Amino acid sequence: IVTRDTKYPGNSDLSIISLNTGDNFVVDVPRTDSLILCDGTLQSVYIFTHNYPSMGTYILSFTDTNYAGGFINFQNSLISPFRLESIFLNNTFTYGNQSPYFFAHPPVCTKTDTILKFNLTPIDTDSLSFGLIDLDGPDSNQYFIPVGMTINNVSGEIIWNTPQQPGVFLLGISTSEWRNQILLGSVNQIFQ
Repeated sequence: IVTRDTKYPGNSDLSIISLNTGDNFVVDVPRTDSLILCDGTLQSVYIFTHNYPSMGTYILSFTDTNYAGGFINFQNSLISPFRLESIFLNNTFTYGNQSPYFFAHPPVCTKTDTILKFNLTPIDTDSLSFGLIDLDGPDSNQYFIPVGMTINNVSGEIIWNTPQQPGVFLLGISTSEWRNQILLGSVNQIFQ
């Protein structure tokens, strides 16, 4: 698991995260590495191994107290629990699989009235499909996908056509992974 914590109000620096493995276990996972990125964002890496008791579909999840505050497109973020999840299909098709992740995080700063583009990259030869997602939670109805933002569901290219309002925005992306037209799993990721 890779998290990125920025210097905005409400963010936390977690040395240990509690991960629900989806099979009635919660594992405390210590941070194994961290790095301060050029914009002051703290990137933390948490590595764990878990053996599942049988084939099946499992939802791995991590929940924190709240999102950071100050988002233009999520007014109640400070009172909404932050949740990441990944759907893992443990079957013969997923042998040797690595879940997709983002090699580089999206640009943190951009100018208004310009087109912002960035791409998502698979780490193995499986096919990926992408989508912008709404956030889950009791106060998530206060979240909206920024006007003019689209994602190419095949290439993963995100285009935000001329953002008009300066500020900090939250973005939810779902990445599904396919092999021979069989779904291997999906990962929901949140960026700010």
